[in-house]
Amino acid sequence: LAMKSSVPGEDVLDEPGKWAPVLGKENLDRYRKIVATRQAQPYTLYGDEIVHSSYPAKFFGAAAGMLSTVLDMARFDAAIDRHAFLRKETQEKAWTPFVSNSGQRLPHGLGWFVEDYHGTRLIWHYGHWGTGFSATYLKVPEKIPAP
Repeated sequence: LAMKSSVPGEDVLDEPGKWAPVLGKENLDRYRKIVATRQAQPYTLYGDEIVHSSYPAKFFGAAAGMLSTVLDMARFDAAIDRHAFLRKETQEKAWTPFVSNSGQRLPHGLGWFVEDYHGTRLIWHYGHWGTGFSATYLKVPEKIPAP
């Protein structure tokens, strides 16, 4: 996807002996440069004061631990629209809300929140990890351009 500014969290740089065999020394060197020069630094706003905070707890896995940029997320978004990860039929299943055993429509599908907002279907997910890190990713399927 050419997401060249997305990297594992800065904790992989603290333990190069652990991560170099998995990610490669050349990648760790590249990650170090990206974290230092391209990534936004975490902060919290208290009133009018910006307070820089540290990166979140050290963790790298499926649920958290990646750092990205707006441009790389745009590349990710385009790949979803092109069905580069999942076939269209599979993606539609992931974007279909589950139904409980009692027949109640639940607010999420497979890994995505799915809801109707005034007649418009919204697909979204969010992340929040510690102080200074949060994001919301929102899709409006009816607004996705045809391939």
